[in-house]
Amino acid sequence: MRPARIAGGLLAVLAAGAGALALGRHLALARAEDHLRAQGLSWQARDSGWTSVRWRELQGPGLTVQQVEATLLPRPVVRVSGARVELAELARGDTAREGALPSPPAPPVPGLEALEVRLEGLDLAWQGHALAGSLSGTLRPDLDLSGPDASIRRVDGRWQGHLDRALELGPARAQARLEVTEADEGLHVALSSDDLVLSHPMLAPRPLDPLPLRIEGLYQVDGGALHATLRVGEVQARLEGQVQPSPALASLTLRAEAVPFSQVIALFGDQVPEARRATCQGELGLTLQVQGPPLTWRATPAARGLRCEGLLVDLDGLREGRVTWKARDAEGQPLVRRAGPGLPGFTSWQEGQRLADVIIASEDIGFLRHGGFDLSGVQEALDEAAAGDERPRGGSTLTQQLAKNLYLDGERTLARKLRELMYAVELEASLDKRHILQLYMNIVELGPELYGFGPAADAWFAKTPAGLTDKEAAFLVTLLPSPVSGSRRAEQGRIEEERMGRILDNLRRTGMRSPDEVARAQRQPLVLLKRASPAPPDPPADPR
Repeated sequence: MRPARIAGGLLAVLAAGAGALALGRHLALARAEDHLRAQGLSWQARDSGWTSVRWRELQGPGLTVQQVEATLLPRPVVRVSGARVELAELARGDTAREGALPSPPAPPVPGLEALEVRLEGLDLAWQGHALAGSLSGTLRPDLDLSGPDASIRRVDGRWQGHLDRALELGPARAQARLEVTEADEGLHVALSSDDLVLSHPMLAPRPLDPLPLRIEGLYQVDGGALHATLRVGEVQARLEGQVQPSPALASLTLRAEAVPFSQVIALFGDQVPEARRATCQGELGLTLQVQGPPLTWRATPAARGLRCEGLLVDLDGLREGRVTWKARDAEGQPLVRRAGPGLPGFTSWQEGQRLADVIIASEDIGFLRHGGFDLSGVQEALDEAAAGDERPRGGSTLTQQLAKNLYLDGERTLARKLRELMYAVELEASLDKRHILQLYMNIVELGPELYGFGPAADAWFAKTPAGLTDKEAAFLVTLLPSPVSGSRRAEQGRIEEERMGRILDNLRRTGMRSPDEVARAQRQPLVLLKRASPAPPDPPADPR
């Protein structure tokens, strides 16, 4: 509110000088204009008569005015027309002007207290962008300005104001109302909207459905401290920190703690279609720290007691490893695939146990301990994104990868990650770890039209998964997470030796292999077939 106070002060100073002239005429002329110049005001022209004076094309710090007219009869009135105030410029000079521009300014001559000051057509801007336009009303004896989308008043010595405008900030846009009221402790601020729309390609494929927004808090002008609560839909958070308007500088922390999982899902509307049939419990949390400019941020996630029910069908089939899912052919076209006992290339849990160790060592060391998601992996992915990595890791566990491959597409959005999480926690609650690993080994993509480790082991080594050495299994895992390009690089002889070494070392570090076993695996030769062949075609659908 301080820039608005200065703006009111500048206009009132200008009016006061005009009023002094109207009341004192020739004797006051020099004094009035000296008073205006002392505030940094200048003008292009002045016309005066016996009972009036008019200044045209006035300019001052952050202020332009088309005309100021002061008349003495029938009563003292000052009319200010066509004023434009640049609030950012006023804020930059706030410290220098503090004390020199009280609001309202002291009258320069006796009798000015009763002076009426009218204002027509005031425009407010911030760094060249219009905030409010066509404000009209009175500056004296009472400050009361209003326009099509804003108002500024002074009631019992306190500033009040509101602003209605379209808000667009990053991925958020809304038609919002900002209300500000001055109090002893600072400015009470409230921002509300009934139609907040969040839209970003990393958020969801389409803009989210409109959501209600409410931000309420206290802003301390001296020091810039902000304490507020924020509510989007049913999700509530606390917002605290420092905000300096000019030069623009902010350091804010947003804390959303113990938010019901179901409320987070509801934010995404029909872009999480599973919400219609799933019952989800538990809580999510997020602490987001933002500073800038330049913009830097760090996010810390939290979760507790996540569970979902109602998404999975045919649990007996999942336990057996019998599934049908949508995949892609070599040209990226949709393709229905099947896996299960008795079908070509199927790898049972018994046949793939040692292979499963290698998969865990590469993709999800915490697999045997977590419940479908791993906050440490999510934290690493968020840290990479905050550091500017254009392709940060997904932070997905093996269970989440399975959920994505079985039920979802490959879009890289938060909506898809949320859906993936819903499936993952139900998979973990419904299946043993060995069932999850068996499904993963049989459906994961490892090259163009190459799905499952059985066909991949045959294509690259002419072996079954049970016959793979640890080094050969590690090679197959290095084809992830981009199996098509990874397969093509390997066909050209570009093997990820360093990554294979890390996987084998993880086997040692986790105790799944002894140091001697890892040393032998590292010394073994790796003999690849030069060209991977696609998996055999699927047999006719099972009539069951």
